Amino acid sequence: MGCFSSMCRKLVVGILSLLKVGISIAIIIIVAIHLYKTDITWRKGDLPEVKPTCLMMGSVKGSSVCEYTFAVCGVSMLLSLMTSVLMCITCDLCGLGSWIEFGVAGLQTAWWVVAAIVISKNVRDSNNYQGVGLPNEGWRDAVAVMSWASAAASFLCALIFLCQACKCLAKACSCCCGGDDSSHGGKRNSV
Repeated sequence: MGCFSSMCRKLVVGILSLLKVGISIAIIIIVAIHLYKTDITWRKGDLPEVKPTCLMMGSVKGSSVCEYTFAVCGVSMLLSLMTSVLMCITCDLCGLGSWIEFGVAGLQTAWWVVAAIVISKNVRDSNNYQGVGLPNEGWRDAVAVMSWASAAASFLCALIFLCQACKCLAKACSCCCGGDDSSHGGKRNSV
């Protein structure tokens, strides 16, 4: 039973992790192809004039919502990659890997919830712009929904890692605090 539950946990986390990366890539592609336009104007003797246009209204700290969306997806994927490499190099951080993974998944959940709120608000504003809305409404809606889906996948990963970390903590405490200690053939006396 223990091996099966561990294998199921790893399978679910693997699927959720692939889903998060896939969603991030899909968001980047949708924004780049359908929501972010660049007009380049050449005038004789001058440098080219480049005007980017984002079909998601608003800005985040001076950047367009499209650029913000690229950054959110990129940072999320980079953080996932760095965590995976760290766990591999350090051999699960000597048993603390579940706690690190829980912390990272919790941060990613918060990261995606904030991003989904910002994106959803700007999508709503863009869809209702002057009572008509900007073009490509369906693509904007898809980006907002995918942002929430990534937040949900991150939350499920965090929940799984928290359960695993607590299970490891309970096992460590039972060994030291009167639980079954198989090396002594029975229970230890509580101090």
